Amino acid sequence: GSCAARYHLAYIGVCIFLSAIGSKTYRVYKIFTTAKSRQIQRVTITDRYLLKLFMVPILVVLLILLIGLGSNPPKANQTTEIENNTATTFTLCETDNPIYWTVLLFLGVMVLAITKMAYDSRAAP
Repeated sequence: GSCAARYHLAYIGVCIFLSAIGSKTYRVYKIFTTAKSRQIQRVTITDRYLLKLFMVPILVVLLILLIGLGSNPPKANQTTEIENNTATTFTLCETDNPIYWTVLLFLGVMVLAITKMAYDSRAAP
């Protein structure tokens, strides 16, 4: 239910952000690395191609999250704390599913790839 949505929306939001930044960085990278070859070449990068670059990581993350949801979804655990004669009850979403670490690893690799493209673009003439 809402526990899975909390986990999944955060991962999907970060992936959308990184995909957008990655697509834009790829465009700059492609233009500048083509300019490095010392020959004037026309660089054509279509919006359709950038949309594919944008969508592939999102689809990979969605697939991983759906596998995790099917195998072992997060569960809501209600916790009560008593302090100064006041009881506070709140719900924690907990999971021990390693699939979420896989998503974090994938997002980390995306960050490294985007950083490498940006660095290589910066080193262009």
